[in-house]
Amino acid sequence: MEIEKERKSIRIRRGREEVRVETEVLIAADGSFSRTARSIGLDLRASPYNYSPVLQYVMENITVEDDVVEMYMGREYAPGGYTWIIPRGDGTANVGLGIRSPFYERGTTIHEFLQRFIRRHPAASSKLKEGIIISRVGGLMPVGGPIPKTATDDIMVVGDAAGHVMASNGGGVPPALVCGEIAGETAANRINNGVCLSLYEEMWRSEVGEELNTSLKVREMGDLAMKSDDFMNGILEILGPKNIGEMIRCRLPLGLAQLYRLAMKVKKHL
Repeated sequence: MEIEKERKSIRIRRGREEVRVETEVLIAADGSFSRTARSIGLDLRASPYNYSPVLQYVMENITVEDDVVEMYMGREYAPGGYTWIIPRGDGTANVGLGIRSPFYERGTTIHEFLQRFIRRHPAASSKLKEGIIISRVGGLMPVGGPIPKTATDDIMVVGDAAGHVMASNGGGVPPALVCGEIAGETAANRINNGVCLSLYEEMWRSEVGEELNTSLKVREMGDLAMKSDDFMNGILEILGPKNIGEMIRCRLPLGLAQLYRLAMKVKKHL
């Protein structure tokens, strides 16, 4: 698909088909690997480290605590990511995982990783193995942080297309809601008052930019630790519950900020 902006219209070409849409502002919310963003030359951070295939089942007939969200890490079950069990009540839960290709050898599918977790994980399988899958959903999650530029003269990029996702945990709904609202308000102001769309960029970065960037730093540090389960376990033990909680919430205490700078220096020599 190709998109060309021409004064107050947009020409969209897909193969031999061509459609012209009259519009003053286009909001691109077309997900990971946004074709709209790519067609106007915006950087999509296409490294395999920056994208995570994800798969989630809704399961019933399982035994979990309704007020506890469970997260598990390990190269055997979720290389480059983690698995989760999120209770929904009445013996049902969202059970899923995200993985990344640089952390495992080709040959095992994401479905096989999730089934392995459900059937064989030493802590989780007893809760899940009798469960029944009632629905499933999957996709590709951007975990490389925001793209460097999300607005042109006539186009704004939002949500997954813009990398508005917490890179360390894949959380995308809260930042997408914030940025989507800002995009809508900016579009209205552009049409009614002629404001520049760069205002959208300034506003969303002011609102959630720090959290998104901190989350990326947490993920980059995690990348080094994820090379080995033993190393990861040691790092988590050293950090302790308080610091782990801060990192999950996309905060980087002073000592960890210094650790990040050291980790990035080490990464250059690996």
